[in-house]
Amino acid sequence: MRENGVVHATSTQAAKEVEGPVVSSHTHYTDLVRKELRLHADQADELTVLATKVQRARREKGERITDNTLIRVAVDLLLERQKELVGSTEDELRVALGLTPRA
Repeated sequence: MRENGVVHATSTQAAKEVEGPVVSSHTHYTDLVRKELRLHADQADELTVLATKVQRARREKGERITDNTLIRVAVDLLLERQKELVGSTEDELRVALGLTPRA
């Protein structure tokens, strides 16, 4: 749990403290940069459904999986594949990455 910028151990984490200090890999949302994003309506709907599906399928409880979580992962994937990204339009960029153009 995070309070006043300090990460506090949960009961599960407290049990692990015997082995060593708890280091959280979760980035608090206030540490992130706000960026506006516009999506097609079907993308927004499918993203919400996917976030819910991934959230429910988690093996361990912890960080909540949200639309924003998935968008950050998608951005990392895009940045990792940036050398493949060539084109002058959104459809050309999609094709360069092996995606189909939007209708």
